Amino acid sequence: MRFQEMKWFGFIFLFLSLTVVVFLNGCCPPFCSEETDTLGELGEAIRDDDNDGWFTNDTNQKVTLRLATVTWPRNGNFRIIVDGVRFPLDDDLSGIVMVDTSSSNLNIPVAQRTVGTWLLQATDQLISFTSSIELQALEPGGTRVSGTINWKNREEQLNIEIPSEIGSFYLTFRTEIEKFADPAPQNADGDSDEDDIGDQWEAALAERGVGIGDPASKDILLVVGYTHPRWEMTSQSEQLLRTRFWQHDINLYIAANSNCPISLLSPGRMSPQDAFVNEDFALDLDSVVDDIRPKYIRGHCFEYAHLLVLAKEIPPPPGMNIVFGFSDPTRMSKNIVVRSHLFPPILGPEVQDYQAKTIMHELGHNLNLTHPADAGSSVMGTPATDWDNSDIIGMLTNAWRRPMDYSSSEWGSLSLIP
Repeated sequence: MRFQEMKWFGFIFLFLSLTVVVFLNGCCPPFCSEETDTLGELGEAIRDDDNDGWFTNDTNQKVTLRLATVTWPRNGNFRIIVDGVRFPLDDDLSGIVMVDTSSSNLNIPVAQRTVGTWLLQATDQLISFTSSIELQALEPGGTRVSGTINWKNREEQLNIEIPSEIGSFYLTFRTEIEKFADPAPQNADGDSDEDDIGDQWEAALAERGVGIGDPASKDILLVVGYTHPRWEMTSQSEQLLRTRFWQHDINLYIAANSNCPISLLSPGRMSPQDAFVNEDFALDLDSVVDDIRPKYIRGHCFEYAHLLVLAKEIPPPPGMNIVFGFSDPTRMSKNIVVRSHLFPPILGPEVQDYQAKTIMHELGHNLNLTHPADAGSSVMGTPATDWDNSDIIGMLTNAWRRPMDYSSSEWGSLSLIP
């Protein structure tokens, strides 16, 4: 039996079950709140006219997790990271909280999830989410602890304690729910937020509960691979990228390891052949497009996911000495290959945020951005010397000089639809 047919059978069963509850109890949370609510109103609430996973009427939920307060074990400078995003948000992405009192009132949204028709399949219409939390002491430095918070689509206050060597952190969260209707109730293939992910696929992603899949807010799915573990994406790069896009109300989900909950993706070590390649393999964009993408991205994700593969080096075209990264908007417009480490590799991926900047630069090309006239105005900036490789020092200087950001005009012209 196909998934959609099973889904409709489930709706019918649940509708009949809820009907019994209506007659026995007069009301059935969360769709009814007064005894005067009718069975017809209940039916209206659970309609999905185009069968795309979103309720036709304003029964879908956007659930926000808000960090209200933090009680600190001591004074100093701290960083809070939730689901890979650094808080509080600032221009340099440092996410530093300067603590000189025992408690801070922050009141900042730190995570969001959307819920559609799978709400009917949940016991008591409650769905659980999990978010990762990391706390870092920057001054005095050395302390780094992590934990998780389990939250639900229910408005409530949550208090958690995360012990550390310098004492315990006490965090207070609140959950908030906003209802919304299917933005395109008669078109399952619609793309309401114009992010190149159709509304039905937004629902499929949202059901995984990982923070991507909002039909009213732009989402980017970035699948990350590497040719050898030495070249994989660093946690610093992931945090910088996720934080910068979160600042601009774009949900960037980075699938970078084997425990990815989206079953159609196989991030991690990748190769264009059956056997794994070694660390000295030079990977070109053609191999990523033709061989790697079909192996590691499947189903509907194949149509819209961006694939990034990190390698030790990229074979330069004739006449060039070194290449940092390639994307090709003229073919799939969704594939990127990047030199993982600053040249020479001994300099590593985190020198002046090199890896993150290069990824953001090539992703910018996928999102319809070009090189600006002013090479230092944006992460898209590339000086003229880059084109002929005549000035290696100039190329390297520019690689770490440009900001980890697009310009305001570039953010305004960003296109997620090729």
